[in-house]
Amino acid sequence: MNKASISIERPGPHVIIIDALDECTDNELFSSPILGALLDHFKAFRQLGLKFFVTSRPVSGIVSTFNRADTSSYRDILYLHDMNPTTVDRDIRAYVTYTLQVMARNRQGHVPPSFPDDEVVESIVKASGQLFIFAATICKFIADSSYQSPAHIMHQFTTTSPTTPHVERIIRFEELGRLYQLVFKDAFRGEADRNNDRAKSRLRLVIAAIVLVFTPLPKDDLAELLGSEYTPSVIQMLLTHMHSVIHVPEDDTRPIRPLHASFGDHITTKRESTTPDDINDYFYVHPPTYHAYLADFCFRVMENHLVRANICGLPRNEDYVAISNLAECRKRTLTRALEYACCHWGDHLVAALNVGETLAGGEEHIQTVIGGARKFATVRLLRWIDILSVIQELDKAAPMLMKARESLTVS
Repeated sequence: MNKASISIERPGPHVIIIDALDECTDNELFSSPILGALLDHFKAFRQLGLKFFVTSRPVSGIVSTFNRADTSSYRDILYLHDMNPTTVDRDIRAYVTYTLQVMARNRQGHVPPSFPDDEVVESIVKASGQLFIFAATICKFIADSSYQSPAHIMHQFTTTSPTTPHVERIIRFEELGRLYQLVFKDAFRGEADRNNDRAKSRLRLVIAAIVLVFTPLPKDDLAELLGSEYTPSVIQMLLTHMHSVIHVPEDDTRPIRPLHASFGDHITTKRESTTPDDINDYFYVHPPTYHAYLADFCFRVMENHLVRANICGLPRNEDYVAISNLAECRKRTLTRALEYACCHWGDHLVAALNVGETLAGGEEHIQTVIGGARKFATVRLLRWIDILSVIQELDKAAPMLMKARESLTVS
């Protein structure tokens, strides 16, 4: 705090924005450590002229922390769904108009000069139902679609107006799910693609990994985690039609991630099939099963890399922190996939075995996961601890081993 007070020279207030707090991995079931720390130091922040603007979905831990009895005098809560709908519609209308105008300029000769007309804009605003993510996703879908007119896309989302605000919000979320479903269908529009179950299975695994990993990974490292069948070019190809919902950066060093957390909620929620070939069945991700796959992948990555002790070739009997070129050795020797596997194999193992659900593949799949964990503990445990020391994550070792032991004992 002293350093902060010295560095802030201009008079306040100074506003710090923390966006999407619910997507931080530190959030717990009944509390938010980050938010709790901010609230605990509010007096010091006030003296510095600091204010914080925090956005989040209403997940339980964040709501519980915000509603602490001792915070009511110095925090305000604004629920977006309680805002004046006219104000929200105005903001969405401005966003939609600007976004589609930029798309039209970039695709001159392929869209009418008058695009977007008022009818298209108002259709999107009305369909959004005060959900900005709906408007953002459908605008991106229109921009990505080279063979469907905006009018045709909007026709697929025409619904009867609901009667109450509560029902309206539910229907809007259902429509967002329908939008995600339409993106999946669009990815397999051709007859050959539509009947290609192997391609759908591969895409489902890639999407599951993107949604379920605890730290987003760049394309090359995601490919290494998933194995030799999933090269960076294969992942790029599989995600070709998914850019409306998944951000695939042009810079290969940046991580691939969903555009919004609601996409992960959608594909990990089981829905009743409406048709024999319901696309929801193809792209439903059963979290315990795919966490088990990811645990297996982590064990395999460590098996491939941890073939000997001290793979970084660092001096023996020396404190790693004191080694001047440690960062250079780490970058040269360790891939992000290996670091991810070392830090999160236990998280995936616990998520696979601790929920009381049967894995797809049944007992055989469970035994595969357990076998991988036992082999790791027997052959590579000390080498794993060495890597955690190199990447300054040694404090993860004991808690991870204890949680893994509990999960394996229960299973």
